This record gives sequence, C-alpha cells and structure tokens, in this order.
Amino acid sequence: MLIRTVLTVVLFVINYSRIGATKRLLSGANYHSNVTRLPHQERGLLEKGEQIYILELQGFIFFGTAHNLLTQIRQFLSDSREQPLRFVVLDFRLVTGVDSSAVLSLVKMKQMADKQQVSLVFTSISGKIEKLLRRSAYFFTPAPICPLFPDLDRGLEWCENQILETIPFHPCPIPSLSQHLEKLFDSAELVSKFISYLQHLEIPSGYVIFRQGEPPQGLYFLESGQVSVLVKLPNGQTKRLGTFDGGNIFGEMGFCTQELHSASVVTDQPSSLYYLSPEAFAKIETEDPLLKISFQKFIISSLVKRLKRSQEELRNLL
Repeated sequence: MLIRTVLTVVLFVINYSRIGATKRLLSGANYHSNVTRLPHQERGLLEKGEQIYILELQGFIFFGTAHNLLTQIRQFLSDSREQPLRFVVLDFRLVTGVDSSAVLSLVKMKQMADKQQVSLVFTSISGKIEKLLRRSAYFFTPAPICPLFPDLDRGLEWCENQILETIPFHPCPIPSLSQHLEKLFDSAELVSKFISYLQHLEIPSGYVIFRQGEPPQGLYFLESGQVSVLVKLPNGQTKRLGTFDGGNIFGEMGFCTQELHSASVVTDQPSSLYYLSPEAFAKIETEDPLLKISFQKFIISSLVKRLKRSQEELRNLL
C-alpha cells in the first residue's frame, strides 16, 4: 500500500508538472490595459511594448510546476533582445493555490529580476497567497516587495505608465468639445447647432454618472477629465472595461438600444461633460432632420470603432 501510494504521488507530480503553470504568454506590444491613450502614447506603447512580459498562471503551483516556471523566467531574462525587458507580470487569476516550495521559487524569481533591474509585478493575487508570500522575509521587507494589483488590467496600466514617463511629450492645450466634434460632424455649423442642445456639467472626482442596471437617461460627451467604465461581476468583484479621457462619449449603447446600462461610469478626476437628454434628442428629430442624420452617422461610427477594438482584443487572446 505504501509503495502504491508513493507511486501514485510520483505519477501525479510528473503528470501535473507536464501541464505547466503558465496558461498563456503575452507581450505588452499586443496586449494592453483598458485605458484609452492619446495617439502618441499608443505609438510609444506599440514601439516599447516588448518591455512588458506577461504570464497568465493557472492551477495549483507546487515544486514541480514552480521549478518549470522559474526555469522559464531565467531563460527569458537571459535572452538577448532589441528592447531591454523592464517588467514581468505574473497574473494569478486562475491560480488555485501555492505551496511553500512555490513561494521559494517566487523569491528566486524576484532576486533574479532585481539583478537584471526588472520589475516583478503580481496581479489578481488572493489573500491566502499574499499571506504566504509575506511570510518570506524577502517579500515582507518594504523596499523589495513586488507591486501588487487587484487585476491584470490595473497592473498593465501601471507598467504602461512607467514606460510612458520615458517618452518625450510636449503638452498641448486641452481641446474644447467643439474641437472634438469638428472631427465627427460634416461642418462647423452643425457642431454649433448640436452643442446648443447639450447641457454642460462640471462633475467632481468619484461621482457615479450612471449605474449598472439603471435605465438609460441620455448620452454623455467627455470634454476634459477622466472616467472609468466598471462592471460588477456575478462573484461580487468589479472589473474595469475602460478608462477614457476627453474627447470620448459614453452611454451610447443604452441610448441606441434603450436597454438597462450594462456597466457603471465613474469619474476618476474632476471632469467637464456635456449631456444630451432624450428630450433634447427629440427636439433635434423635429427641428433639424439634417443634424439628426449627422448625429446618427456619428453614433454608428463610434459603435463600429468600439466593435473593432473588441475584435482586436479577442484576436490577441487567441
């Protein structure tokens, strides 16, 4: 019985080790956070995205799979590349647990990364796993501890922001709403007419513009500031679908379908918005059919762009 038990354990370790702790490898060049960037920032992240290496981990990580993971990280850190590696992101969303040997391997990864001046970033880490890591003196010491983020999206945003700080940029004045809309409507005259139907709002940081599950109440144009689109998942957690700066619109899905909002929108900083109410849109329909047609073209174009972005994100995950 003892021999059979030992053989069973050995076979389990061998077979489970073959599965591997890494479900998927991603690069910052083709997988990004849900933050909408300015054109020059998008170009910079495309050029320097290879500085971010992302590993989506899975299953229970023990000495067999942890050793393979350590070998993989060591090989990647030693590879010669055009761009120096700056970030290794370990996403624990699909990890069910770790043992003490896995913690030791993670400590070795952190030591290797520190020698190479590479930041090791942990995302979606559970409270139990974090407690195990903090039992290690190396992780518990404030100075070398790894950045921890609630999900991969937030961790990638942090890495991207570090890269963007190295990209020279000459700030320009913040465009007004009319300047944003001039790119979308056929003429400046239509822009002036359209703005006359909008209500200007100045909203503080942390304000919920609308909540998931509420009926649609109109359309919002963000002139300046920043908002995030958040969805509450069935398990009670909140996932960020996107963060937008000035020049973006939101609420258009509910505006078109008249279905309940599928997500909430919250201001991340004081923001200047313009609001198109259902009553104002009804006035446009009766008072200016040409403006209505131009506005509908704009909404369709916006929805198509969003669909293309979703398709591209899906392709990157395949």
